[in-house]
Formats: sequence, structure tokens, C-alpha cells
Amino acid sequence: MKSTVNKTKRQKNESGLKSDDRTLISGAISFSNKTVADVQTKIDAIFMLHIDTRLTFDEIARIYLKGRSRVPVYEGDPATDPQFRKFAGVLLLKNLIILDTAATHTVREILDIYPVTLHCLYSDITLDVALNQFQATKSHIALVQTVDNTDPDRDPFPVTTGLVTMEDLIEELIGEEIEDETDASLSPSVTRASEGGGVAAGKGSGGSRAAVRIHPSELDIDARGQRRRRNSSAETKQVQFLNYITERRQAPTSSIGAETVLVVSAALRSKHADVFGPLKFSDGALEAYIQSCRVTVFDAANSSSTVSFPHALSEFDQSVSAPFIVLQGVLSGEMGREKFPAELHTFHTFGLSALTQKLYVSDSRIVTTGAPPVKVLFFDVAGYRRHMHAH
Repeated sequence: MKSTVNKTKRQKNESGLKSDDRTLISGAISFSNKTVADVQTKIDAIFMLHIDTRLTFDEIARIYLKGRSRVPVYEGDPATDPQFRKFAGVLLLKNLIILDTAATHTVREILDIYPVTLHCLYSDITLDVALNQFQATKSHIALVQTVDNTDPDRDPFPVTTGLVTMEDLIEELIGEEIEDETDASLSPSVTRASEGGGVAAGKGSGGSRAAVRIHPSELDIDARGQRRRRNSSAETKQVQFLNYITERRQAPTSSIGAETVLVVSAALRSKHADVFGPLKFSDGALEAYIQSCRVTVFDAANSSSTVSFPHALSEFDQSVSAPFIVLQGVLSGEMGREKFPAELHTFHTFGLSALTQKLYVSDSRIVTTGAPPVKVLFFDVAGYRRHMHAH
């Protein structure tokens, strides 16, 4: 029958079958003749997690960039268990949405709350049988196993050779690759050679949070051993999103609320459009930048303060490394070579040229006595360049 379908390729006008029709019919005919071994993803190309992996922010970010909704979880030591026969279940990524990463829960704890069984299929069963088993077990992912009977001194035992998903079977049935918003297939001629295994560097707590600057460099391997690259535009947005979240997590704790951020943003746009205007920052980028900046309260009545008063925020002929805006209170100053007395009140700024120039030298002396308290937001010079045009 398949030969009849192929024959219609040469008789398109007479058969009335479209190309997609022929593809579907051919896929359906060959579906029951292929085995799970034909479509599995080999064991060394599978992304998986150790059950004792700590779900830190860094680790979840790494999992997120893999683009998987389900991740197999294994137990034991890969060095002593190269066949990965000890699997504990499946981690559903949707269960991590409300996870508090500061608590560094382990994968084991998540599986205890949301247990998901990782079923097995033998490599020699046909795809139609495998599809029925997926439906019967209500699962979308399964291990592929074969029986090893090569050792005459021991009983035959199962060996895990790979992984197969419901999507793999559907692709074979319809005869086409299924790609979502983050997939973009590379040329079929680009095949997998001898790459390092896809096993997660699972145990432990992961790297330091400050090291998380993620770059989209990893390729995924599909069931046929071909490389599948994530869509570069979508992946770049994912990376930018993660880096934005990382910066927000690393930012000093701000003592100003969201309403104050909006007011400060509006004041900066109104008075200093050349530095903070829409040609430099979108609304979201400017607000994020303001929230990332350090806020200090100078209060002489605070016995725990390590600041001596009067405290100089700027001195004559010194480079300005921390320009600022006054959020509350009054600063005293001497301006210019003539040392004119001046006061800086709420939303007055100083030293903004340091944000746009490599070197800016102060011609003023600005001090606070700490009585009454003064709240100052110091602009982050390096952060200014990072956030500009970021959104």
C-alpha cells in the first residue's frame, strides 16, 4: 500500500492527493512497523537531574533554558552506575513555579510532594503498542529498556538505553517534526557526533548566584540524534529575562516603595531628559534601574550608625564615583570656586555627568549633618550602562 502512495507522487494530478495527505498516509502505514528503538533519544543525550540536586535559583535557571516541561530524575552515582538503571521519577517543571529558591529544596523533596512515575517501554515493541501504553499509563515520557543476556554467569537484566516521548511517536505518525515557539531545526545533515553526556551536574547546590550570567550556547538533541537549536530570538528573550531577574536578586535592598520609584522616575525624566529620557530608557528599564540603586539614610540620632558627621558626599577636585539624588531632607553645599553656599532639597541631583563621562571631577563640596535625617539614592554608574536600552 505504501508503494501505491509513493506512486501517486508521480501522478499528483490524477490521484488528487496533496503532499500533506501522502505524508500522513505514509506515516500511518509505517507507524506499526517501527520500534521504540528507532525513535528513542540515546541515554547519553538525555538531560536529567540527580534526586539530590538542590533547586537553587542558578539550577532552576539552567533547567529553564533547557526548554523541557518534564525532566527524568535518577538516583545513584553515574560513575558506578553507567546504565542509569535507578530512576526515581519525573520532575514536572510547572511544580517549580511557586518554589522559594532561597530555601534550596532538593528534587527529592519535590517528588515526595508531587510524585510522578517514570514508566518503561522495551525497545523492541512497535510504536502503535507504545502509543497505547502511553495512553494507558497517562504519561508523556518513558524510559527505553532492553534485556542484557550477554553474561552467561548471571540472569538477564534490563538496561536503560534511552528515552522516548509521546511527541516522538506523534512525529512519526504524522511524518513531520513538531516544533514549538522555542524550536528551530538545524539541517538534517548535522548529526550528533561524540558529545559529552547530557546528565545534569546534579549533586550539590550549584554555582554562586553572582555567577549567573547565562548565554544561549547549548544545543538540544532530538530523538534521531540530530541537533535541534532553540529559536535564537525566543532564546535571547529568555536569557535577557533571566539576567534581568538575576540583577534584581543581586540588587541592594531598596528602602523606597514602588510609588516613590515612579515619582523619582518622573522627576528624572522631567528635569534630566538628556540622561534619563525615553531615548535612553524605557519606563520599565528606568524603574528597574532606580530600584537597583543603593539608598542610604544619614541619621545622626541613630546610635548604630558608623558614619561620622558632618559627612561629605562630595569634595572639591575629587572624581565623582557615586552621583546621587536627594529623596528626603536637606544637604548643605559650597558650589564652584567661589564656594557659594547652597542647599540641596528633595529631588535635587548632583554629579549626573559621572553617568555619561568617563571621568567627572567635582567643583563642589556637599555635606550632611545627619540632623534631621537625610535619605539619598546613589546612582550606580555601571548599572546605568547596563540598564540603558535594556527594555
